[in-house]
Amino acid sequence: MARCKRFLMSYLSEVRSTDVANGYKEDIDTALLKLYAEANHESLLDLLVSENFCLLADSAAWLEKHKKFFALGLLYHSNGQDAAALQLWVKIVNGEIQDSTRTDLYEYIVDFLTSSLNHELVWKYAEWVLQRNEEVCGRVLLGNGLLSWAVFGHCLLSRQIEGWDCCVAAAALVASLKKAVLEEKEHSVGMTPYQIGVYIFTKRPAEEEQQKNSFNPEDVISCLNKYPKSLVKYLEFLVLERKIKKEKYHTHLAVLYLEEVLKSQEGAESCKEMSKTQAKLRSLLQKSDLYRIHFILDKISGKNLPMECAILYGKLEEHDKALHILVHELKDFAAAEDYCVWNSENKDPPFRQKLFHMLLSAYLNSSPSKHELLVAAVDLLNNRAAEFDAASVLQLIPDSWSVQLLSSFLTGAMRESIHAQRMTQLALGLAKAENLIYKHERVKLKGSPIVLSDRKVCQVCQNPFCEPAFVRYPNGGLAHTHCAANKLVNSNMNHHLSSPSGRT
Repeated sequence: MARCKRFLMSYLSEVRSTDVANGYKEDIDTALLKLYAEANHESLLDLLVSENFCLLADSAAWLEKHKKFFALGLLYHSNGQDAAALQLWVKIVNGEIQDSTRTDLYEYIVDFLTSSLNHELVWKYAEWVLQRNEEVCGRVLLGNGLLSWAVFGHCLLSRQIEGWDCCVAAAALVASLKKAVLEEKEHSVGMTPYQIGVYIFTKRPAEEEQQKNSFNPEDVISCLNKYPKSLVKYLEFLVLERKIKKEKYHTHLAVLYLEEVLKSQEGAESCKEMSKTQAKLRSLLQKSDLYRIHFILDKISGKNLPMECAILYGKLEEHDKALHILVHELKDFAAAEDYCVWNSENKDPPFRQKLFHMLLSAYLNSSPSKHELLVAAVDLLNNRAAEFDAASVLQLIPDSWSVQLLSSFLTGAMRESIHAQRMTQLALGLAKAENLIYKHERVKLKGSPIVLSDRKVCQVCQNPFCEPAFVRYPNGGLAHTHCAANKLVNSNMNHHLSSPSGRT
């Protein structure tokens, strides 16, 4: 009987796409579905994801009988019943019914909702998707935390307690905890990588974006307020990917970054997570000009975030305060140079030069003078000679500094000065050449000289010229100045009289 069924499956799969199946497609596909489901054949899913003519009622009952619930969802989807398909798949993920066809069914549901143009259906399952996302992420983090404590306990026992038995017991404890964590991770495998639930809002189909039929950001943010991690991802999508220029989104994202950094400082999260979030916060504060600077500065004040304060002071054009933090509090001289660079982007060279002179003054005007600041000043001059006005620098530096100490700076300054002089001479030479070309064009436009004699008469009144002043027309004709003026007045008057309105 099994061989007969396999032959029948092979025959039906061959003929279903030929002319033989005309008029019998529903019977053939339904029979194939039943055979595939009964034999647990891998082609069942291929049949359902392609165009098929399976009879819904008959096929659904058969799939349910053989507990092929994921395939049943595909059958509903192929018949336009997406809501029924999702309801079934959600039950599988929640453990209400059992079907191990796909271990990554959660991601499949997210992808399904992401590509769906039915907004009502997306909203219906948005809460479930986001809640499931947060729960699984929490389990993974919890598992990692248990493993860390187990390893710590093992090390403690191994170092402080003499005896092989204790060490063996501790090792066994670590092994058992590792196994428990791996089992927990296996349970969550296929449910969600880190924060994919928000994809239902951020990875929408291209045609939806083109038709401007995407979700209203305000509605999405209102939905995500209960899920802070997903909210951060969505705001990053609005601010960093879609480049939406709205103050509220930029400020909201900065506040969420800040809250996460402050929570990390209190020990709630790992140092790795803190540094990653802090880097995002600094990048946003530097690159965005849309957030409320004073609002963020008030939240940061007194929170041991000097670098962020320096960035905000820079946004407020209070560069002396920012450089004081970087130079005297953090003693981060590389960051101080970077501050001058990014603050002067897209601005004129004098502004950039002004910032670097302020940084040099911060190094030199410390009281009392510190060796490390003087070394930083020398390095700054020697490494960035092109950013300074040499004459101003020579008035600032101490008289005790030797020429050898500033050899690189002086060499660079001389080279820059000579280069500037030569470029100026080159520009002057080009300007003179251009002026000469214009003069030549002017001479050409003047044309050949006009000789006025007693034989030439006015083109208007036909009388000879008694004065050297005359008017020359483009056709070469000559006229008295007063005749030309009268002719112009008469022509204008005739034009106004002939116009339909009769207005002057």
